[in-house]
Amino acid sequence: MKWVIIVVGGIVGVVLMVVIIGATLPKAHVASHAIRLKQKPDTVFRTIASVTTAASWRSDIQRVEMLPPHEGRMAWREHSSNGAVAYEAELVRPPVNGLPGRFVTRITDRNLPYGGSWIIDVAPDGPQTLVIATERGEVYNPLFRFVSRYIMGHTASIDAYLKALAKQFGQEVELEEAIPLEMPMAGSKG
Repeated sequence: MKWVIIVVGGIVGVVLMVVIIGATLPKAHVASHAIRLKQKPDTVFRTIASVTTAASWRSDIQRVEMLPPHEGRMAWREHSSNGAVAYEAELVRPPVNGLPGRFVTRITDRNLPYGGSWIIDVAPDGPQTLVIATERGEVYNPLFRFVSRYIMGHTASIDAYLKALAKQFGQEVELEEAIPLEMPMAGSKG
């Protein structure tokens, strides 16, 4: 009986320590990685922005359900083995005249232990296309915050996304450290 109390006490102690550490971590984080693809920027951007076809190239998505537009923005729900998550596109700007494109999505579900947005930049890079995915996330639950930071890593989701995107084009890629691009507006000189 003594050993059972010690084991249970040890487990409770570890969980308590994890929650305390998680509570001291910041809720918000920014994580960014990039890949280079041997495709034209507009081809890559069309694949990214066509959320209805995501289940055909992302193994983490079982199906995509389109929702009514929200304040003029495209809205959808992705269904996966982890449940369903609703999103909306905050900004859709395809690459035009050699300028980079940007696709920004935001989680709209409020009942999740996490939230935030993704910025996906698509830019010409010589004969290749540079794709930068940046997660501006928040993890509300201290236990999940600990797991996100120390076990999964903040880039786990964007890394899986970028690898799936490369695989869709028949490529294996190296993930690169990155920061979001400064985005000049069409018609500007910078």
